[in-house]
Amino acid sequence: MAAIVRGLGEELGAVIAAGGTVADPVRAQILGHAFVGMVHTTGDWWLEHPEVDRAQVADTLTTAVLATLTGAFGAPPAERPAAEDTAIPRPAESAITGRSG
Repeated sequence: MAAIVRGLGEELGAVIAAGGTVADPVRAQILGHAFVGMVHTTGDWWLEHPEVDRAQVADTLTTAVLATLTGAFGAPPAERPAAEDTAIPRPAESAITGRSG
């Protein structure tokens, strides 16, 4: 099974690179594998949660993939918005290291 999932990631990465959505072929491969893994594990989760509507799962996964490909993550680092321009606040250095100053 792992070989099949890995193969799907390779194929999807090649499609992403060929489509020109992501210019960097390494980044395209990373995204291809990430998307396949995300869908695979979400499918496993959903099988354990039959109360969740299939359309909601599909819509959420589709939104995540499209947001990634059309948003800042799909862009190379030089084209991404600066950290201060993003909606996610960055913790202070002291919060990360536990040291002040």
